[in-house]
Amino acid sequence: MRRIAAILVVARRAAALQRPPVRRRMAAKPLKAAVEVEEKFAASIEPEALEKRVRELGGEVLRTVEFYDEYFDTDDLKLTTRDTWLRRRDGAWELKIPAEARRQATGGETTAFREIEDVPAIAAELASLGVAGFPDDTTLKPFAAFGTRRDKYALNEVSVDVDAASYGHSIMELEVMTDGTEGDIERARGLIAAAAVDLGCEKLGETGGKLETYLRRFCPRHAEALGFL
Repeated sequence: MRRIAAILVVARRAAALQRPPVRRRMAAKPLKAAVEVEEKFAASIEPEALEKRVRELGGEVLRTVEFYDEYFDTDDLKLTTRDTWLRRRDGAWELKIPAEARRQATGGETTAFREIEDVPAIAAELASLGVAGFPDDTTLKPFAAFGTRRDKYALNEVSVDVDAASYGHSIMELEVMTDGTEGDIERARGLIAAAAVDLGCEKLGETGGKLETYLRRFCPRHAEALGFL
C-alpha cells in the first residue's frame, strides 16, 4: 500500500508540472505620475559629519550612484519656456512638468514637479505641448549633458542626496514624493523644512541647482528664457 501511495504522489507531481500555469487577468490600472517636492541646499556639510548626523536622527546611509543626464528641447525652446524638462538618464526617459505655478527662479527654492516615466505617456504630454513624434521622429535636440556622482541618504520620508556634477558644481537636495494634492505638497514642504533644520543645511543662495548652473554657464538662450540672466 505504501508503494502504491508513493507512486500516486509521484504521478500527481508529474501531472502538476505538465499543467499550464493559470493566468489571472489583472485589472488595468491607470498610470499615475508622481509629484516630487524638492529643495536644493549648499553642499557644505562634510560627508563624515552628514553621515553621523543622519544616523543620529534615525536615518540611513544608503549608497553612492553615478549617472549621466541629457536634456532635450526644440529649437524654439517649447519646453524650457514652460519650465518643462525632458531628460534621458542612462537611456531611460523622464519628463518633469511643474505641478504648480512657477515660483522665484533662483536661490534653491522649493519646487514641485510631476514626473512621468512611461514613454507613451511622455509622448502624449509632449504632443499636447506641440512636440510631436517622440521618441522616434522628433524635432527635439539635446542641449545639456553631464554626469553626476550622488551620495544617497534617507531620513524618514525625506530623501537626502548630495550631488557632484561632472562640470564642477555640487549641491544637496532634500526630496519628498507626494500624491500631488495641494495638502500633500504642503506637508512635504514642512518635512523638508524640518529636515533641513535638523541636518543644519545652508541655503543655496544665488548659485542655483545643477541644471540651472549648467544653463547659466553653457546655455545662455535657455537661461535667459527662464530669467536666470
